[in-house]
Amino acid sequence: MNGIDTAVHLREYDPDGLVVFLGLRPECAGDCFTAYPFNYIIKSRLNYTKGESVFLAAYSVFKQRQQPFIVCRNRSTFQCIRLSDISHFETLGRLVVVHFKDQTFEFYSKLNTVEQSVKDKGFIRVHRSFIVNLSYIAAADKESLYLLGHESAIPIGQVYLDQVRRETYPFFSINQNNQTLTL
Repeated sequence: MNGIDTAVHLREYDPDGLVVFLGLRPECAGDCFTAYPFNYIIKSRLNYTKGESVFLAAYSVFKQRQQPFIVCRNRSTFQCIRLSDISHFETLGRLVVVHFKDQTFEFYSKLNTVEQSVKDKGFIRVHRSFIVNLSYIAAADKESLYLLGHESAIPIGQVYLDQVRRETYPFFSINQNNQTLTL
């Protein structure tokens, strides 16, 4: 696998990543654009100033694009997940299950620890076993939330009901019989 194939393969995992090619011949620069590089530098023209300016420009773009993420670790794997991709967290015994992009990842932690790490980042604790991403809430009633892309309801615990109402108030209004939260 050459550098271009490697970069195309990396794009499958991180479409927003920045790739800088360092090549020998200017005529090869056009070949690399299937991988959407940030820059192509010709080795013979590379000097400290040029390298530094490309690095600083790439870093500036990276910082602007950077989205908050959470790092989850189980016995053998680290998983970096963008917070915007996560619909919710749930506990199953000592395991926390994070639901994201039609996938799940299980890791050992306490939901309280997860809650502290996503606090004030668009997530809300709605039950002793669930934390949800506010942007994924599609509908709600007095006892449950319904998330985009998920068929099963997320229960709202009595302890969390007032907080859920306060946090979702900008998105929902309570109908007259106080039974359903609607858009």
